[in-house]
Amino acid sequence: MGLFSFFGGKSAPKVDLSAPLAQLDSHDPKVRLAGCKAIGALGRGGESAVPRLRDMLMDDDGDVCTAAASALSDIERGLPKA
Repeated sequence: MGLFSFFGGKSAPKVDLSAPLAQLDSHDPKVRLAGCKAIGALGRGGESAVPRLRDMLMDDDGDVCTAAASALSDIERGLPKA
């Protein structure tokens, strides 16, 4: 039981992140960027990817770093994007 469940809120849904996590391993920065955005779009559903997104903050491509930071922010705020 997570903290949100304890207070009557909903915990993060279980989401299959295998595809976007695989994108983070790509040699193509556009693919890594897409992976970060896909994870961020899940809001709290992307919580299990937080360690990998933190690693992406040190990516060689600045756009990937920015997308990883944005995804971490979206996950923290729990805001899924429509």
